[in-house]
Amino acid sequence: MKKIQTYKYFLASVALLLASCQNEEMTDEWENNQEHIVQVNATISGLQTRANSEDKGNAWTSGDKIRVTNVSANAVAGKEKADFIYDGAGFSLSGINYAAWVDGENSFEAYYPSGGMAKYENFVLNGYQSTLEGLRENDWMTAEAKVKKASDNRLDLEFKHQLAKVVVKIAKYNDQYSASLPTLSDPTFTNLSTDDARIAHPYVLDEEDKDKQVVKAYTIADNEGGMHTFMAILPTGKYEGGKCFLKLKINNERHEVLANSLLTSEGLKAGNAYTFNLTVGKDNVTIGSVTVAEWGTGQELSGTANEIADAHADASTHTVTLVSAKTLTEELIKEALGDSHRLAIKGPMAKDDFDKLKSYLAAHYNEENGTPVDLDLSGAKVAEIPSGALSNDSPSYYLGAVKLPANITAIYARAFKGCTKCDITNWEALTSLTKIDDYVFENTAVSEVVFPASLTKLYDDYSGYAQSCFNSCSQLKKVVFKGDIDGLGSKFFGSCNALAEIDLTACTNVPKASGAFNGITSKKDIKVYVATGMKSKFEGSSPWNELAIEEK
Repeated sequence: MKKIQTYKYFLASVALLLASCQNEEMTDEWENNQEHIVQVNATISGLQTRANSEDKGNAWTSGDKIRVTNVSANAVAGKEKADFIYDGAGFSLSGINYAAWVDGENSFEAYYPSGGMAKYENFVLNGYQSTLEGLRENDWMTAEAKVKKASDNRLDLEFKHQLAKVVVKIAKYNDQYSASLPTLSDPTFTNLSTDDARIAHPYVLDEEDKDKQVVKAYTIADNEGGMHTFMAILPTGKYEGGKCFLKLKINNERHEVLANSLLTSEGLKAGNAYTFNLTVGKDNVTIGSVTVAEWGTGQELSGTANEIADAHADASTHTVTLVSAKTLTEELIKEALGDSHRLAIKGPMAKDDFDKLKSYLAAHYNEENGTPVDLDLSGAKVAEIPSGALSNDSPSYYLGAVKLPANITAIYARAFKGCTKCDITNWEALTSLTKIDDYVFENTAVSEVVFPASLTKLYDDYSGYAQSCFNSCSQLKKVVFKGDIDGLGSKFFGSCNALAEIDLTACTNVPKASGAFNGITSKKDIKVYVATGMKSKFEGSSPWNELAIEEK
C-alpha cells in the first residue's frame, strides 16, 4: 500500500511539473510580443470631467493611474493585468508589465485609482480628504468591456463614477453676523451610510468623533470671514432622519447640520454631484437649497467662490413657474433650459401646456443632437396626465428621467408611449393615482415601478383591463403592486424580457392576466411574490402558473 501511495505522489508531482513548464512556455511565447499588448483609450462617462481635476475641463489629470485586467477564462498567466498612467495626452504602460489580448472574446475589468486599497469590486473609502491628494484617491471609477482584439490593439474603456460628489457652500449668514463674519473651519461629514456592500469605511478617530466613520472635507475656496466652499467624495446611500450630516466649527464652536429630506428619502447616488447651500445662524446651521446635477464640470477645484457657484448653476435644474394654465410657451422653455438638460415646471398646467412642451422638446432634442431632458413635474398642479401628453408614435429621445406631479389621479392612453429614454423616478410619491390607461409607458426606459395602494383597478375606458401599459419596456426589472389589483390587460408586460420580480403580496385574490406576459421568452425566470397561503391559488391559475411563484 505504501508503494502505491508513493507512486501516486510521484505522478502528481510530474503532472505539476509538466503544467508549470507548459505555463512557462505559454508565458514566454507572449513575452514582449507587440502583437498582443493591450493599448488603452480611457474616457469618463457623462460630462467627461473630474471632480478632482486641477485643470479645468480635463477628464484626466497627469499622473492618474488605472489598473486594467483581462479576466477572460483563457487569459495568459502573468500577462493578464497592467497599470496605465496618463501623461496629459493619453494612457501608456506604467512599468514593464503588460496585459495581453487572447483569441476570441476578451473580458476586461478596470478601475481607478490603481494600487493602494482600491479594487474593482471592493473600495475602502479614505476618511482624510482634506488634501487634494486625499480627494483624488477617493474618486473611485470602474469600467468593463467584452470585445475581440482590434487591429490596432486598442481597448476602449468608459469609466463610471461609483461614488457621489458633495459640495457645500455657505450661501447665507443671518443678521447676527451683519457686523462681522465668523471664522468657519473643520468641515466634517459624519454618520455615513451606504447601500453598496462594495464600499467600506475606515474609522477616523479624534477627540470629538470617537468610534464614528467620518470624512474630513477638502476646502475649495476661502473668502473674507473664513471657509465658504468645500467638498468631499461620499458613499452612496440614505441618511437616517434627525442624524447629523455635517459638522462645522463656527468661531471654534462645533455645530451639527442635520440630514434634510433629500438625504433621508433619495440619498446620495453614484455619479451625481450635489451642492448643499447652508444658512449660518447664531445657534445653528441649516440646509437651505440643494441642486443635483451630473458629476460636475471639473472646475470646482479652481477659481473663486463665485466662479464655482456659476459652474454649478450651469448644470443645475432650471425652472419655469406658471401662474395660470395654458401660458407655457416655447420661448419660456427655451429661455429656462439654455444649455442645460434639466427642466422643472411648476404651477397649473393644461393639455395645451403639454402640447407646447412636447413640440419644443421633440424639435430640439433627438437621437442625433444629444442628451435627453430630465423633466421635473412634481411641482406642477395638474390632476391628470392627458392622452398622448409627451408621446411619439415613432421612437422619441427627448425625455430622460421624469418626476410626475405628486397629486395626479390618472395617466391616460399613450401619455409617454415611444419615449425610449424616459424613466419615471418618483412612483412612491403618487399616492393619489387611481387610473392608468392603454399603452401609457409602452417602449420606454422605465426600470422599476411601485404602484400605490390607491391603484387597484387597471381599466381603460373601452376594452376593460388596460392593455400594453409596459409593452416592449426592455429595461423593466421590478414591479410592486401595493394595492389589491383585480386584473391586467393583454400585453400589460408584453416582451418585457428583463422583468425579474413582481410583488403581489397585497393581493387577496388572483388577478386576471390573460395575455399579460405575451412575448416574454423566459417566464420561469420571473419571480412573483405572493402573500402567505396564496401560492397554490396562483399556481393553479393561468398564466401565473407559467411564472415562478413564491410566498413572502
